[in-house]
Amino acid sequence: MMVLGNKMFYSQLSKLFQFFEEQVEKGVIRFYGLATWKAFLIQPNQSGYISLEKVVEMAKSIGGESHHFKFIQFPLNRMQQNSILLKNQWVGGS
Repeated sequence: MMVLGNKMFYSQLSKLFQFFEEQVEKGVIRFYGLATWKAFLIQPNQSGYISLEKVVEMAKSIGGESHHFKFIQFPLNRMQQNSILLKNQWVGGS
């Protein structure tokens, strides 16, 4: 994201999600997801932040309510606890 910029990143991600939904239709895969080191765990104003809300909305717009975007992965351990402590993601307006 930091290299592409925000607009281009989400545009490319949309194309990737379309590809993955096609792969699901073909029976090649069942689900897909995103893995990041810090993109879900930093503040929205920081370079490299990925909005989980935007990602889920994108998956819904491409694959409908029964889209196959089902997984996210990020570090969570004793030293890296931002994923449970930091309130930087809002999905579904909550």
